Amino acid sequence: KVPHQRYQKWALPGLGIAIILLVMTLIPHVGVQLGGAKRWLNLGFIQIQPVEVAKFFIIVFVATSLTNKQHHIRSFSKGLIPILGVVGVPVGLLLLQPDLGNVILTLSTTMILLFLGGVRFTHIASLFGAGLTVIAASVATHPYQLGRVKTFLFPWRDPLGKSYHIVQSFIAIGSGGVLGHGIGQSRLKYSYLPLHYSDFIFSIVCEEGGLILAGIVILLFGLLFYRGVTIAMYARNMFSFYLGIGVTLVLVLQAVI
Repeated sequence: KVPHQRYQKWALPGLGIAIILLVMTLIPHVGVQLGGAKRWLNLGFIQIQPVEVAKFFIIVFVATSLTNKQHHIRSFSKGLIPILGVVGVPVGLLLLQPDLGNVILTLSTTMILLFLGGVRFTHIASLFGAGLTVIAASVATHPYQLGRVKTFLFPWRDPLGKSYHIVQSFIAIGSGGVLGHGIGQSRLKYSYLPLHYSDFIFSIVCEEGGLILAGIVILLFGLLFYRGVTIAMYARNMFSFYLGIGVTLVLVLQAVI
């Protein structure tokens, strides 16, 4: 309902509000700690994840910057550094929470937009290397993140301990077979698979709908990506193009992760 061109004027104020909300998650009794991370904000009547506000306004800011800096974008000092300097603030706050998944998502989306905006490939490659270094440092300094990586790579080492969650998700996916048990007929969601209603909802989709429903869900995300890119390609100005691509990437890359 809001003409998207208006967001171009709200880029910095919106990002500023998002940064304030991210800082508030680190304040004791205001930020809510779940699963070893402070990602939620308790406003009394509701709990929110400020990262959702941050992701959107990071896209708006990068889209606005690429539009305004078309003539300087290939310059490292005049084009790239100012953009990265601003984006680095919310990304740094996400690392402090820590929220590695959204750091990867945000940096990936930003780098793709910068590449489409005409940033030199050598600069993109340098950014990619720096991003990997930051992610590796985060994993190395947060034991629970390192544990999650090891669990992902070697899930069968501790099936009743640290790997319980991922092993249960495998059981849910495998038991669905081709056709599934039927919508609403999942067995694993009854106390066996934690977080089946959020990060592991796809496992339940596979159990209830089988390979067929799982394929349809993946196909729909592919269709969402295709339509989002198509809409962006028909945009009448560069800001609309970058905004459309950025929003599409955040939705689809999050699903991929």
